[in-house]
Amino acid sequence: MPSKAVNSAGAQSGLLDRGPGMPLYQQMFMILRNRIESGEIPAGAILPGELELSAEFDVSRITCRRALNDLADAGLVARQRGVGTRVLERGPAGSPIVHVPIDGWRENVSVMSETTQAVVLDFEYVAASPEVSEALEVDRDTVVQRAVRVRWLSAEPMSYLLTFVPEDIGRRYAREDLGDMPLIRLMENAGVTVESVWQSISATLADPEIAFALQVSRGSPLIEVRRIARDSHGRPVEYIRIYYRPDRYRLEMVMERAEGQDGMTWSQPSPSGRADEGPK
Repeated sequence: MPSKAVNSAGAQSGLLDRGPGMPLYQQMFMILRNRIESGEIPAGAILPGELELSAEFDVSRITCRRALNDLADAGLVARQRGVGTRVLERGPAGSPIVHVPIDGWRENVSVMSETTQAVVLDFEYVAASPEVSEALEVDRDTVVQRAVRVRWLSAEPMSYLLTFVPEDIGRRYAREDLGDMPLIRLMENAGVTVESVWQSISATLADPEIAFALQVSRGSPLIEVRRIARDSHGRPVEYIRIYYRPDRYRLEMVMERAEGQDGMTWSQPSPSGRADEGPK
């Protein structure tokens, strides 16, 4: 049976943000990608043409063409002259995804080392920027080691890692070691005992450098994790910023309902298996 075209819903001026932020074609790409990945536009369907999309999003045909080309580059559609832009079938199980507990930092490291491969893109000693000096609690312009890596899962890039460690620790291992072993393991082998970790998780957009490394379009949404590890003396020994492709990485948390001072609440299970109600 021939594929049916997906009809445009008509002009909707509120679909795109006309401000100075993300370019219009990138916004279009993200909206169309979400429609495809959610199943709103099924596999095998023909997307509206450039004229229809131009009317729906109130943009030029050049903007539409660029958004459609980005969808093709992402492997979501195939463009063929005389036929149109067809949504491609995806494997029944989808692409491989790493599942990690949101609070299991050491488990996270273990999963990554067992299921992914790291490629070192850069390894150098630089003067600490204001951000790095604050994170590592050193004076500005103090020399630190900076490393850039990309982790691959099943022949596809899944995360971009930017790490900074104090110079005296960084000198204890070489560039090639980072490709063979997680940084935390290298530090432990060098006699550094990590006792605590601060971590934040947020959303961000891929800049050109990260987008190229992760093989996504500029402005694509990413999961950003920032982490500061401290040794047994409270000294910061690692500052890392990790950018994950959300289609390759999933954070998970188990919650239990428990009785608290203000009534029923949700909390994480304690090691004993009972929900931790927090400070008493």
